[in-house]
Amino acid sequence: MKRNNSKKAKPIIEALSLDEAHRLLEELHIRQTDLDLQNQELKLELEALRSQNKKGSPPKQARFFHHAGQEQTENNLSPDRGLLRSIIDSVGDLIYVKDRNGVYRECNKASERFVGLRETESIGKTDFDFFDHDLAKAIQEADRQILISGREHCTEEWVPSPSGGRVLLETKRAPFYGPDGEEAGIVGISRDITARKQAENALKKANRELDAFARTVAHDLRTPLTPILGHAEFLRAKYQGQLDERALESLDEIISSGEEMLQLMKDLLALAVAGHVDRPAVPLDATEVAQAVVRRLATQLSLAGVSVKVGDLPTVRVPKTLLVQVFDNLILNALKYGSKTGDVIEVWGDRSEERVSLYVRDQGPGIPASEREHIFEVFFRGTTEQDKPGTGIGLATVQKIAGLFDGRARVDETPGGGSTFCIDLVDIPVSAP
Repeated sequence: MKRNNSKKAKPIIEALSLDEAHRLLEELHIRQTDLDLQNQELKLELEALRSQNKKGSPPKQARFFHHAGQEQTENNLSPDRGLLRSIIDSVGDLIYVKDRNGVYRECNKASERFVGLRETESIGKTDFDFFDHDLAKAIQEADRQILISGREHCTEEWVPSPSGGRVLLETKRAPFYGPDGEEAGIVGISRDITARKQAENALKKANRELDAFARTVAHDLRTPLTPILGHAEFLRAKYQGQLDERALESLDEIISSGEEMLQLMKDLLALAVAGHVDRPAVPLDATEVAQAVVRRLATQLSLAGVSVKVGDLPTVRVPKTLLVQVFDNLILNALKYGSKTGDVIEVWGDRSEERVSLYVRDQGPGIPASEREHIFEVFFRGTTEQDKPGTGIGLATVQKIAGLFDGRARVDETPGGGSTFCIDLVDIPVSAP
């Protein structure tokens, strides 16, 4: 094989998947097999012509046809093989070919760099020349099983690195076939996933620490809530006849808010630990939930001179505390950043088969188009919000809740000015199979 000795580095195609690289290599061998078969046929025909020539020269047209056919085959197929070989050499994964006896016959540039040997130096060697005896024996046995079964095999293997230490290789090996249809050897593609595995392990550790933190916070917050609820219930039961209506309403609000906080912590803890929450068996009336949120925000709305119009909303199987969070965050966001005295915030929703959409619309300054794709990111605050208090967590929470139910949050421009926030959720009815 002709080598390119140019010092100019070729670009490495890192985005190619193992499956794509395998298909390219398989096509390379198919093309080579076709070329070998056609060349063999030409050789046989040429031998037949030579045999005839001993008896008498064949017509000139026949000799020209065979010569041109051979030239056309080589011209058409050889460039294809060269192109495919160039692509294989540009792939950042290790790609190699072994025969039935485990002897290396081909490898790409990435493999050369990994083992520190040129392809011509690797050809003729086996895994026992590159790895320790136990690992080489295990690879050899796996190759044998692949040839017997005719099926591809995927593994993750820790192997020695040429620079020292060990690296984790994700490897796909599969058989390839010769002109006779029999297994001719093994095609292997390996990718270094050491950094990815380390990142996964670090993420798992961080998640474990977050779970522990969430449990601690939930426990610590639950502890002071218990006596608060207990004293409020005691006052209501003991002094109900001595308290005026306003005082009793305040006690009811304390108890209701405390119980809601306990349920919220329970749901958030389940979310932090399990990464999901169970859908309630009974659908919630989203209209009632939205109206309850508006009643709770009545004081803030009144002080701002803003009203909320709650239209028709569908029922939805989402935990009440999470649905409250969605409406609470979106209505407060519209109140803080999208409303002025006299404005009306609109809330409504609809259903299309198994998909539910919830909307909250304001007539404020709106959100620049360049910021809309970032507005749901944690801690992101738009240019229209910089002079107002906030953390940038509320909308990120809404997006997280939408994702729990195979949905997403987005924001569009309100006709005439302002922002319309939409939450899409997948809501499968209880009766559905």
